[in-house]
Amino acid sequence: MDWKRGETFEEAAHREVWEETGLRTEGIGPWLWTRERRLRFPDEAILSHERYFLARVRAQEVSVANLLPDERQGYRGHRWWTLAELRHAQEAVQPADLADLLAPVLAGDLPDTPVTIR
Repeated sequence: MDWKRGETFEEAAHREVWEETGLRTEGIGPWLWTRERRLRFPDEAILSHERYFLARVRAQEVSVANLLPDERQGYRGHRWWTLAELRHAQEAVQPADLADLLAPVLAGDLPDTPVTIR
């Protein structure tokens, strides 16, 4: 995520949803999960500080019109997943235990404070 100066994490999440999917959020929050992980690239390694928020949208039609040209080159498609499909996905999903993390959220059980995940 390209974090803009002065942006809150929630504002950045709202912007990123729009840039990556063309969807407008009805709201961002609460902050559900947090994690840190090392990402290795050919020319560097970075420590990523991640925050996961609940975002609600009305529309379901994704648009890639906002993607940058190099992002479009890597775009392979999209689809909405059910919880059952996530549990049995053959694709790499991040975080790896996303289905287990989502189950209580979808049942309406939201954490009072952000949960640290792996």
